[in-house]
Amino acid sequence: MSTPEPTHTRPVTCYFTMHTTQWADPALQGQLDYTGPAAWPGLAHTAVPAARTPTGAGLARQMLIGDFSPEDCDDYLARRLTRDGQPLIGENIRQVITARSHDLPLYLDLSVARFLELRRSGRTPQPGDFDHDFPALVARTLTDLTPDERHVLRSVSLLDAFDVPLATRAAGLTHEGPALRLTERPFVHEDPFGLWPFHLHGLIRSAVRNADDTTDDRWTEADWRQAAHRAFTTLGEQHDNAPGPDRLLLIACLRQGLRLARDHRLDLG
Repeated sequence: MSTPEPTHTRPVTCYFTMHTTQWADPALQGQLDYTGPAAWPGLAHTAVPAARTPTGAGLARQMLIGDFSPEDCDDYLARRLTRDGQPLIGENIRQVITARSHDLPLYLDLSVARFLELRRSGRTPQPGDFDHDFPALVARTLTDLTPDERHVLRSVSLLDAFDVPLATRAAGLTHEGPALRLTERPFVHEDPFGLWPFHLHGLIRSAVRNADDTTDDRWTEADWRQAAHRAFTTLGEQHDNAPGPDRLLLIACLRQGLRLARDHRLDLG
């Protein structure tokens, strides 16, 4: 007797994406496949939708979401694939995926795809199959960026936190546009009260640094070291150019700078 195929469920009408391209923007029509208001009726094309009010609550077609809580992750994985009303992905596997996901929705989506691929190959998925970072996460993240944005992303993956000037100098660029656009991506988090307000989502940072990069413009070890040296030098310049003694800036520069020096064998100067 053949095994029935799992049922794919979608508990909410939402789409997870790793970028902030505004697909319904009329300006994009004709530039990419399936863009513009005709392809996405009812999808707002502003970066941040207007505040919802009681009068429009029943008409909402979309809402922005951030990272999931662990309970959200487990609920999504339990509902995503079912058979006879029961979750196809077992609790032990869901726990591993949730722990490794850093609450990033795309990681859950990739995990589901891997689960199905393992089943199609005749294997029974095990928790160990999901206890790692996905090279596909890097591929899907990088291919959505422009070459300059990819350059900036790799550069800032060396840093715990950054601002636009630091990211631009670390990438060796002369214009800030790519760094500014990168800060608008959902995997870049912002702390407006931080000395350097931006930092990469931990999972993205780990994947960019450690997973296999198959893009045409992937970096060599020498490229990584040069970027580390640029970031290291820029940190020193930011401290030297401070208007006055700043203990907080000094400690922050030392923390980032010493780690760069250790990891990439840089002369402290």
